[in-house]
Amino acid sequence: MSSVAGEPRDVEPEPGILHDALPGDAPTDADGDADPEWAARVAAAGILGFSIAWVVTAMLAEQGLYGNPSRALEVNLYRQYAGNVLHGLVPYRDFAFEYPPLALVPILGPLLLIGNLTEIAYRQAFGLVTATIGMVTTIFVMRAAVALDLRRRDMLAGAALVATSPILMGPLMLARFDLWPALFAAAAIWLFVTDRYRLAAVALGLGVLAKVYPVVLAPFLVVHLWRQEGRRAATVFTLILVLTVAVGVAPFFVVAPQGVLDALLRAFTRPLQVETVGAALIFLANAMGGVRVVHTFDSYNLIGPLASQVATAQTVALGVLLLVTFVLFIRGRPTLERLMLASAAALCAWVAFGKVLSPQYLIWLIAPIAMIRGRRWSPHLITLGTAILLTGLYYPRFYSRYLDVREPLWVAVVLARDLLLVAITLYLVARLVPRDRATD
Repeated sequence: MSSVAGEPRDVEPEPGILHDALPGDAPTDADGDADPEWAARVAAAGILGFSIAWVVTAMLAEQGLYGNPSRALEVNLYRQYAGNVLHGLVPYRDFAFEYPPLALVPILGPLLLIGNLTEIAYRQAFGLVTATIGMVTTIFVMRAAVALDLRRRDMLAGAALVATSPILMGPLMLARFDLWPALFAAAAIWLFVTDRYRLAAVALGLGVLAKVYPVVLAPFLVVHLWRQEGRRAATVFTLILVLTVAVGVAPFFVVAPQGVLDALLRAFTRPLQVETVGAALIFLANAMGGVRVVHTFDSYNLIGPLASQVATAQTVALGVLLLVTFVLFIRGRPTLERLMLASAAALCAWVAFGKVLSPQYLIWLIAPIAMIRGRRWSPHLITLGTAILLTGLYYPRFYSRYLDVREPLWVAVVLARDLLLVAITLYLVARLVPRDRATD
């Protein structure tokens, strides 16, 4: 890493600077660190596997395996936004747009491939756009894995999760643009761990402009940079991040300040969404007295005194977990392994305990979880893969049975998925606890 005036320069990292030494984890020939040539082959296999899985999932969805293709691959909201822009309307000013500005890129991208806005044409073009984004994201994930000095088994397991994710999740991954912010988050991590901090700040800012969640990574990156490179480097990183976001938002804020503010406030005023862990527990306990299911904010939510109390409890739990994660992170050594653990733990907490848990949010977790160094096995990868599979089981085909009928089977599936996300979060936070105060 480069150094600034007054900061010591690293010559050779001591054991544990890149990753913490673990008892019994001495690498073997089959489990050693990956050389660049081998890693390139794994990355290529991951991209190929992802592409094949994407095509297979698209074909199965079009053949009706997941229900009516128009419902399983539904992108009508995005198509409506694209049509508005095509007719000269300005987002935030002329129509309500719930996403950050850079989300317009994958939404408008299909217009470059098709000459009309018919449902089928737009749907297929949108799938091509998101498939391309997914392949690029895979490249960044595998490059980051090499830079993080992951072992071969970790790289293989991470590549397997990425490659199989379209089949595990089903058509949802094809019909949402959440791979777009995931691309920037993965790129930011790769640039950061390869010491290109300013470019990492730009990439992270672009991720925030695509969908706000990558901002969760910012405090951990800034603190790590401060401890490793000094205050000046951390300050520059922060300023570039803020400037990138400001430049992206400014043109829309100038023409439609109220529309931009409404989109921002929307995230803080949403009620408890039906797929969160609290809502699933309410369904399981059949405690619907005074609680109603309503369709607001383009999602199904619970309203009523009990729902409000549960939403508040989840928000408090999220705040506590984020604080605990941050404190444990700054108490330990500034290693890249701990940086990845803390970043992934914070993102998992954000998804597991937020007031909204849309199924596509699990896409956010694939890249950071795939970049974590495992121990004797990889419970975080297996657990996330299972959570993604459970999501694909109920959504979209059986979503109505969970929502309208509240069949015990599908309530159990949703709750199991939510509890797995909670388990991943707690597992990652536990790994941040210093094992040896003398060395950490």
